[in-house]
Amino acid sequence: MQKINFVRLSEITKWPRNPKDHDLPSIEASIRRFGFVDPLVRDEKTGRLVAGHGRAEALERLKKAGNDRPSRVEVAPDGEWLVPVLGGVSFENETDAEAYLIASNRLVETGGYDDVLLRAILADLRDADALGGTGFSEKEVDALLKAAAKDAPTLAEGFSDEADATMDALDGEDDDVRTLILTVEADEYQSFVSRLQAVMRSCKGASWTDAVKALLDRWEAESDG
Repeated sequence: MQKINFVRLSEITKWPRNPKDHDLPSIEASIRRFGFVDPLVRDEKTGRLVAGHGRAEALERLKKAGNDRPSRVEVAPDGEWLVPVLGGVSFENETDAEAYLIASNRLVETGGYDDVLLRAILADLRDADALGGTGFSEKEVDALLKAAAKDAPTLAEGFSDEADATMDALDGEDDDVRTLILTVEADEYQSFVSRLQAVMRSCKGASWTDAVKALLDRWEAESDG
């Protein structure tokens, strides 16, 4: 039966052959911000890790540097860090265990991203000054948005991109007709389009008009909150 055990950090044994490199500074930043969220995974037959080598090494570096223990890591009476490890996982043989080690890393890579949704979320996080610990820097996000700008769709008639992000609803002679004028700063254009595309996708093919309304309703609700 699988269960979480708290294991002394110094007693965690890594798999001897692990080809995966790790961005340890980014992992450390993530652990400092979010705590230790994902437990390590150990093969019960060998007693060695099959997943979580980067997180284990990041914890070792944090402890050695004198950092406070992250949340969800406990401390033994002698000061040793106790790390959550998923137990009860036992592979048929070392070949299967090593194959899982490869799969646990590779399958994350092969999935890729929904690029439109990724850009929209990253733009939101950047604007909220909340990119820390995500593995993305503000410079990288700006580069992603700029690279995507050349592929951005042309704004529909009535849109421009040279002023502040504002909206004006102008009354027409017909009470049932309103003209929407939306202006967006040029350097924020791709960020806005990415958000808009994400709304359209989540609304399963909504029109530009409906997507703009949904996006503005969301901004208004966030402002009111």
